[in-house]
Amino acid sequence: MIQLQLIFGLLGSIFTVLCFIPYIATTLQGKTKPNRATWWVWGINGSVLCLGNLAAGADYTMLPLICAVVAQLCIAILSIKHGEGGWNCFDRRCLIASGISFILWRILSYDIIAIILPLLIDILAALPTLKKSYFEPDSEDLLTYVLYTVGGLFTVLAVTNWSFEIAITPLYVLFINAMIVLLLTRHKTQFILSTYRKKI
Repeated sequence: MIQLQLIFGLLGSIFTVLCFIPYIATTLQGKTKPNRATWWVWGINGSVLCLGNLAAGADYTMLPLICAVVAQLCIAILSIKHGEGGWNCFDRRCLIASGISFILWRILSYDIIAIILPLLIDILAALPTLKKSYFEPDSEDLLTYVLYTVGGLFTVLAVTNWSFEIAITPLYVLFINAMIVLLLTRHKTQFILSTYRKKI
């Protein structure tokens, strides 16, 4: 069973790397406009999240998480020139909160702090992209989030210890990316459903 979970972890890593290739390509082409605040917070906050998961004893789920953070930081750098959105008070508070969660974790040695607080911050940081996916679906790359969702599914299947501290991050990654996919395909889904209803 452990070997199977190792395979799932590797598949999760592969799909996580693959998912960012079209995003980076379309960003360089000017078709995708990454939100600067979201990707910087995701990258920096994700680093703290990785440290928390490692300290909590995560094993096969670590590689996909590390791959994601490296890619997020790359996109954050690209967003300086090719992205959209600035740094408002909310964005700065997200980064400060991420730093505070790291400091509290180091001082108090509670692994849960380095997982729960960054996840809450990650959700807040995702709000601009979720909003953009709903109102401007053409400004995001659908393939990226579909591949990321598949990678998230494999990462969930790679969990060996179903404790809250270890399982919550892979589950969240799967959920948030699946949510973005649903938002990006909302209009197409509605069109297909309305066409089907007319035929009936």
